[in-house]
Amino acid sequence: PLVDLIGLNLALVVGLLLRFGSLSHWRDFLIVNALYSAIWLASLFFFDLYERQKFSVSRSIAAVLFGWVINGALTFFFKQVAFSRAVVLFMGIAALVLLPGWRLATQLLIRSRRIRFFTSLQDALVRKKTVLVGKGDSVRRLIGRLRERIDRGYEVVGVVLPEENAGENYGVPVLGTIENLPWILRKEGVSEVIFSAESLNYELILKLISQAQGLDVNFKTVASDTEVIIGHSSVDHIGDIPLVDIEYKLGRGPNRILKRSFDLLFSGAALIFLAPPFFYLRLIRGRKVQGVDIVAEKNRRARVHVLEPFGGDFYSLKFWQKIPLFWDVFRGRLSLIGAELTLPEKNGNKKVHLKPGLTGLVQIYRNRNLSVLEKEKYELFYLKNYSPFFDIEILAKSLFDI
Repeated sequence: PLVDLIGLNLALVVGLLLRFGSLSHWRDFLIVNALYSAIWLASLFFFDLYERQKFSVSRSIAAVLFGWVINGALTFFFKQVAFSRAVVLFMGIAALVLLPGWRLATQLLIRSRRIRFFTSLQDALVRKKTVLVGKGDSVRRLIGRLRERIDRGYEVVGVVLPEENAGENYGVPVLGTIENLPWILRKEGVSEVIFSAESLNYELILKLISQAQGLDVNFKTVASDTEVIIGHSSVDHIGDIPLVDIEYKLGRGPNRILKRSFDLLFSGAALIFLAPPFFYLRLIRGRKVQGVDIVAEKNRRARVHVLEPFGGDFYSLKFWQKIPLFWDVFRGRLSLIGAELTLPEKNGNKKVHLKPGLTGLVQIYRNRNLSVLEKEKYELFYLKNYSPFFDIEILAKSLFDI
């Protein structure tokens, strides 16, 4: 963020010089400059440039353009707190050069490895502690390719096996099995995980990624020929082995903030709108609020609240009984869109990968008599394909039974 902030201020200098020929107006626009810079930095954050994609040129271009549109709108509609349109135009062009430019220059200098300083910089910033998950010859071959391409920054710290299998030699430490993958990633400080698709099916890979939510880790797998031919958005070629990113959209910080903001806004509005009927039921009709324990994310327990009587099944509740659940959403115990609300004694062996919600894919399709495996697949699908528009679509189907 500091480098980007310096770049934005340099872009402002360019804009002021091109528009006024001097920096005499700099002090007049300090507050506006702070606002515009904050918008651009927020845009860069939401495009994941401060987490996993620090040196992405394409994402930085998209983020600058997005912030430019917002700042341009401020200039047009709120002239009293905006730069001149010419300054915003010149500043945006300069930012479009400077912010992606320093990322591109850093990548080129690091990859060249001709200057000792930049070799050290790669070790400090780009060196990626990597764990391979899988077994057999495919893993050995990948380890060999990663060691050959030291310029790509992968530092293989070990292998995680699908199951206990003593006696196999991979030339690197065997760190354990997939049952302990999250613990291994934290212990080793891993930033990259590469799955062997020959050893693990895609559904198992998604489950493992879900269990590692909250860790700042990138996940990749060896791409199929089809994914390479159609031009996947992120393919990293290590010799003749193509690696493709696997990402849960809801695992990204900006998307988690978006989802939480959506929950706060909607539940807050619902609480205000439903306050009169709630107090009527609570004070006049004497309905009591009852606490109910449910299975929460990662199979922890959480207590939520409904209006009595509760018969042991959330689907049988009437709408007015669910009003206190909006308070649980507002407090962060639930989400509007999430996993099924399940009592601990009815959960069985199902793993909960997602925060429970008032509605969700499982709730919408409950009439299909979904199996435990199918419910898990729906949760994993939501984690991987989350977007605010997807939430709105699910909410609309729940409200209007579309």
